[in-house]
Amino acid sequence: MPAAPHSAAPTASPEGASTDYDVAVIGGGINGAGVAREAAYRGYRTVLFEKDDFAQATSSQSTKLIHGGIRYLETGHFRLVYESLRERRTLLRIAPHLVSPLELVIPIYKGSVRPPWMVRLGTLLYDLLAGSRNLGRSRRVPRRELRAIPGLRQEDLSGAVAYFDAQALDSRLCLETALSAREAGARVLNHHPVTRVRLDGGRYEIEGEDLRTGQPYRAQARAVVNATGPWVPFFERDTLGHPTKPIAYDRGIHFVIPSLGIRTGLALMGSDRRLIFVLPWRERFTLIGTTESRFVGEDFTDVPPSEEEIAYLLLTFNGFFPRRNLKREEVRHIYSGVRALAVGSELSLTRASRESEVEVHLDAPGTAWLVLYGGKLTSYRSYAVKIVDEIARRVPPPPGAARRDTATVPLPGGEPEDAALAQRFAGAAPMQREVWRKRYGSRWTEVARRAAEDPRLAELLVPGHWFTRADLAYMVEVEQAYRLRDITLRRTKLIYDLTPAESERLAAALQEQLRAARTA
Repeated sequence: MPAAPHSAAPTASPEGASTDYDVAVIGGGINGAGVAREAAYRGYRTVLFEKDDFAQATSSQSTKLIHGGIRYLETGHFRLVYESLRERRTLLRIAPHLVSPLELVIPIYKGSVRPPWMVRLGTLLYDLLAGSRNLGRSRRVPRRELRAIPGLRQEDLSGAVAYFDAQALDSRLCLETALSAREAGARVLNHHPVTRVRLDGGRYEIEGEDLRTGQPYRAQARAVVNATGPWVPFFERDTLGHPTKPIAYDRGIHFVIPSLGIRTGLALMGSDRRLIFVLPWRERFTLIGTTESRFVGEDFTDVPPSEEEIAYLLLTFNGFFPRRNLKREEVRHIYSGVRALAVGSELSLTRASRESEVEVHLDAPGTAWLVLYGGKLTSYRSYAVKIVDEIARRVPPPPGAARRDTATVPLPGGEPEDAALAQRFAGAAPMQREVWRKRYGSRWTEVARRAAEDPRLAELLVPGHWFTRADLAYMVEVEQAYRLRDITLRRTKLIYDLTPAESERLAAALQEQLRAARTA
């Protein structure tokens, strides 16, 4: 049976205990969460292990776009674009609180590396590939609209084309995909690193540690999916030692700055053929990115931006917004991450495909070890379908297991709001209800219920963001938050402008909530 939406976060098995699963997924990024959800929806006994927090690395460091990838048309990756446009519509349907349509404008200047006819042809082809799933037809942008974009350089501007894609809260999309897997019966465990895997007969024996308690855990599974993203080759090296493909690490950085007042997104064509996006973000901010550079290393949790990337992004942005003259000290937040691409070292990162690849290793009869390379935020669900199809060819689901369609069942918070239940909490401040709806979708009433039943939980911990003790309790008990950055960086974006005093207060409240959860 699916877990109740407000059930407490699961804990690992105690030392000496073992749990038998059909499928074990290693890695709680968007791809791992998607695989766990798909497997659970097909009736597999599933467990997901994440060594830090869901969306800890690459899956929270994207450009926040749910898109077909218009620039991939230029490199001939039509299948990737078609599949991504199909999944774009799916995500708008199952996660309407996290994914929303966004129009993007491509300004075209004299001497641009892509002339107006080429850009227009690309947007028309984009429309054609989207077909009935299109969010709106591309169009030529009138000059008056271009003049209305605050600060955009008008000199040598020969025209512009607009097209549609979508924008997402990427870290919450990953989180709620994992929670959906849990509600379908999977066990999803963050802050649970896997330290050892060995093959014992027809089972993979998995060992690790619960970082919350310091206790070891054990599990067995017939199928294992290595969805560790950039850590893929290192996890293979440290476990069963399967050979891996050559991988290039593509590092990208993004700026978050105070809002420019733009209502549409901008796709700016740099002189080196790369697109830099300038996007409205969280109402009060503008998001700028990304860059592409090779990264070498093994630590991908906190990837520092290079000075060259920062200078490049500032220079490129200011070339299009010269009167704004953005300076580094004005940037509110910089985030940097890597994407692992299964390519040879001779290939350009810009031209490398973002399509996923899967390798299957058969270590013993009735087992399967799958390694996932690459991938794209938009298409994570369709990748998961293919991966579980591969598992099913070798490890059949339990007899009588029901199958549900992950393309139609909403993610937590994506269900229609219960009007009668919402009316029970009509006494909450209108702004509080609005913030809760944006944060949790239709499940905001679960947080409101906590605040209504315990007046202490209605206390505002961060008044400017309407963040209450009830939010904190919900994030710990349901969303499995454990560290401060789990909350300020991934479940919210409080990190953009949290003051030191507010950060200390929130950290103290978190420790208090964790102690209460342990004794409950």
